[in-house]
Amino acid sequence: MLPHMSAIWKKLLTEYKPVKPGKRKQMFFDLADPAKRIEADLLAALKIIGEFQSENDVTLGLNESEALHVAKVLRLKGAAKNPKGYASLAGAIREKMGIQVVVIHPVEYACAADAEGEVFVNGPYTSKPKISTGAGDHFNSGFTIGRLLGLGLAHSLQLAVAASGFYVRHANSPNREQLVRFLQTL
Repeated sequence: MLPHMSAIWKKLLTEYKPVKPGKRKQMFFDLADPAKRIEADLLAALKIIGEFQSENDVTLGLNESEALHVAKVLRLKGAAKNPKGYASLAGAIREKMGIQVVVIHPVEYACAADAEGEVFVNGPYTSKPKISTGAGDHFNSGFTIGRLLGLGLAHSLQLAVAASGFYVRHANSPNREQLVRFLQTL
């Protein structure tokens, strides 16, 4: 959505070097509705994201619509619209891009894939959210916190759906204690 985002990323690739060579950093990318970009721009952006993997551990987070759009642009075959299908799609996107992790989060569940395999978790879906704008950002934050804490994919996904689930029910971000209590109800 930001004009010249690919140019900013390219500049980061040429100027950013890890403080300690060999020390890999976690990097999370959110495309923010790639359907508004022409295919060539999206392909270029995906290629650049893949270039960050050489010195970092890259995660690409996608909502359902974004995942389907990225798959189309990457010329991947469609996925069954269920947890296993989207977990498989996450694996195919990850492999095609050459990055560490791809996460796909439809409204009712979430999926992820890394070199070890594909996983999915059910989310705490509610038909009456107080707010939905920002739910994806809370999901991404929960997932990233899980990864920074050293959690595996399934536990990181569980933390992500909980952060998002709490947010849509309460219209505010959970603190640690609220998130723990919410996780205990799942």
